[in-house]
Amino acid sequence: MQICCTVLLGPGAEAHVGDAIASVRHQVDEFLFIESGGGQVAVDAACAATDAPHCTAPYLWLGDYGAARQFALEQARGLGFDYALTLDPDERLALGPDFRAVVARHPEADVWILADRATGYFKERIIRTNTRAFWHGQVCEFLDGREVAGARLPGYFWELPKDTASETRRWERGVVACSAMIDAGDDCYRWRRHRGTCLMGLGRQAEARADYEAALPLALNSHETAWMRYLLCEQYVLEGRATEARELAARGLADHAGFIPEFGWILAYTDQEANPQNASRWAQLVTSAPPDRTRVGFRGQRCQQGARQLLQALHGAQPEDMPRPEGIVMRPTQAPLRLGEPQLVEVP
Repeated sequence: MQICCTVLLGPGAEAHVGDAIASVRHQVDEFLFIESGGGQVAVDAACAATDAPHCTAPYLWLGDYGAARQFALEQARGLGFDYALTLDPDERLALGPDFRAVVARHPEADVWILADRATGYFKERIIRTNTRAFWHGQVCEFLDGREVAGARLPGYFWELPKDTASETRRWERGVVACSAMIDAGDDCYRWRRHRGTCLMGLGRQAEARADYEAALPLALNSHETAWMRYLLCEQYVLEGRATEARELAARGLADHAGFIPEFGWILAYTDQEANPQNASRWAQLVTSAPPDRTRVGFRGQRCQQGARQLLQALHGAQPEDMPRPEGIVMRPTQAPLRLGEPQLVEVP
């Protein structure tokens, strides 16, 4: 089994690409470097950063990440590799030591996904080069295919933190690219959700909510539906629309029981002043909910942390010392807890 690591070299890649390459240096057979806006300086830095077999392929960068990844995949297939591993210069991979054996045991899998260690969302990481699926999307790209067999890789990845200016440029680029795809008729849940995330990052909350509302009927499964309902719940709470947030949270629980921490937290949070007894019940349910490993993202863990803080505010005790809801004496909350800035998570 031969694995080629394909690396897209964007602006500034020369500053970080060496450590990215080092994170997979001994786990792949060759590197393929694709210039995608970083210029020759990025290509030279990548080539100089490794003594492993490597090559470059000329490519005309037009600002389309999906097209660039598709080009890299096709190049890897043309070079005779069985799999292509995707790697960006600002990423670091920690693959399990037996990941090649795991992949070899499942030749039917077209794509292997890897979890982000901070947020828990998954990203397509190793792709079988002869798959019929193809990369789709100028930004927030994904492997598109009606019958794509996927599996989860052992290990995780992480991205280097971006400064404020870089993050702002990424959000602005996301808004422009998603708008272009939507205006061209490629209107789908993913683009609406991603544009909403970018708009939130830029502080354009009302526009973000409009995109989330538009994304909801475009969801393709219960996970997408529930996730979008939760993002909308956050918006409604931030806008002071508690009743609408509660109604949406109740519907979200019916969509996907794995979102009990998120929707239970919304119900607890919005009930803390009007009905603290009920808020306590919801918060205790949230803190006791087992993790649902069939879904992605660590948002639920943050909601459980918020629920524990709410219980402490209501009862003045640690969560493990909480009495049962029946007959408890509620302690008044000095000030309502703040929902805080939403930590938006990309869910494929």
